[in-house]
Amino acid sequence: FSADGRFLAYISDRDGIENVYVHDMSSTDTSADKRIAPSESAQIMPAWAPDGKLIAFQDQTGATQLAEVATGKISLLAPATFFPGRPAFSPNGKTVAIATINPYVKRFREGTSDILMVDLATKKTKFYPPAPYESVTTRTEDGPIYAPNGKEMAFVLEDLLYTMPVD
Repeated sequence: FSADGRFLAYISDRDGIENVYVHDMSSTDTSADKRIAPSESAQIMPAWAPDGKLIAFQDQTGATQLAEVATGKISLLAPATFFPGRPAFSPNGKTVAIATINPYVKRFREGTSDILMVDLATKKTKFYPPAPYESVTTRTEDGPIYAPNGKEMAFVLEDLLYTMPVD
């Protein structure tokens, strides 16, 4: 749901490939739902920015993209990684966190599932390990997710829920 609860972002392949659609919750008719950023590349794991102007998602290469809701313009947020998790916007909308592989070396994809932080203004990225030599349990739905006050983020590690402070 968008922060104001008026819209729902979801994935559908009704036009032949998985893409992000937005549904106006005041309507029961889904035929008018808007394909936010039509693409021939599959799109999964949508997440709303707090102001409702952007939706982050992954494409079929594993890259995390940003779509402007009003225009459908797509820009790269984070380069492709092996099966990244759902993006999570900070409450102030300045940072996006993504659970993804932090490879040990550039030649292989093996590594730990760390939390990649992306600054929206500069696109600078930095990995944060959930714990030394440990991984977020799964990257799909085990976090990270920000607390509403923006001071902590939660994630699952070894099947237990953890939080860590963020600034």
